[in-house]
Amino acid sequence: MLLAWSFERVPSARVATFENGSRQGLASSTERKRDLALNLGASTGVGHYVIVSVTAPREFLDVLTDCAAELGTLGSYESGDDPVNLTFYFRPPLHEEAARSAFLESVPSHTAGMVQVSFTTETDRDWEQEWRRNLHPLRVGRTWLVHTSWQSPAGYPTRIPIVIDPKMAFGTGTHATTRLCLEELERFPLRGTRVLDVGTGTGILAIAAARSGAENVIAVEIDHEAIACARENLSLNGIGNTVTLREGTIAAVPEHGFDLIVANIELRTLVATGEELRSRIHPDGRAVFSGILQQEAALFVQAMTKAGWQTIRRTREFDPATGDGWVCCVATPSFPAGAKSKLSLEISGAGRARIELAHPANRTGRPYSRRSWRAAWM
Repeated sequence: MLLAWSFERVPSARVATFENGSRQGLASSTERKRDLALNLGASTGVGHYVIVSVTAPREFLDVLTDCAAELGTLGSYESGDDPVNLTFYFRPPLHEEAARSAFLESVPSHTAGMVQVSFTTETDRDWEQEWRRNLHPLRVGRTWLVHTSWQSPAGYPTRIPIVIDPKMAFGTGTHATTRLCLEELERFPLRGTRVLDVGTGTGILAIAAARSGAENVIAVEIDHEAIACARENLSLNGIGNTVTLREGTIAAVPEHGFDLIVANIELRTLVATGEELRSRIHPDGRAVFSGILQQEAALFVQAMTKAGWQTIRRTREFDPATGDGWVCCVATPSFPAGAKSKLSLEISGAGRARIELAHPANRTGRPYSRRSWRAAWM
């Protein structure tokens, strides 16, 4: 029987769809294995299946995954860049030689020697319990401790705990992009600020902002299951009154003037919404963008510059689990071309001076920023 399965290729993200309709997106190897294990449990009822490991040039990824689908795979995950490592899961029995021949015949005959296929069998394993046993509290940056509801934060008294039960949503702190965003949040004085989290997933970044003292956080997400997961995590962290969840695209957030926008989503969506995000930032605000592969960073900065953003800092992290390099960009709203700042000086008769620096108006006509200094002399 051919099970419903597909593998979708999109820039900066890998998305697998399993038999039960669940999806896994931009995720670390640990998250992908956990999601896969939960899906396999739903598909088979027991952990008894054949694992087929295929190593091949990346150009053959699509034909190999199509071949696996025709053979009846339950699901898969990939790692590495080029060559790519593909792992497929099948319900036994699976005729190994027939399956090997099918994979090798799916690529041009003169390249068959570049494709390596191996087989193993897993039996009687409780995947969810094994994943839970192997998952440990995660320290991120100087501040954060990410742990699940069944783990104790004891032993880390100086760190701010974030409780995350991931389920099928992205954002547990194990992926490089999530860590980079959390580390950037440490740099901002968020007490009393307004924050927008775009593509919240598990809600981890919205929770971190609220834990840092943000007065109001709006978290938006298009995936219904992720919204449900984020809602549970907000409850676990006791910050439901600070964070507002909204299901939908950025259009679900008509508010403007956010002091911080954080968006850890795939590059294509970041670029497509660049101008909309720009219209929602406070003139003196900052934005943290991630979900960007290192080789795409220059194109991303160029596209966001056209959308009205000025990148002021980039941080990078290499993910050994996937072989990918990830980038996080911090940006500010940029001034329109040809705009100039205005400096004014006012001296009072009482020996006091007032200096005012007003930056130019943005496209909406509002001033970008206005800072004042008062000075007194003897």
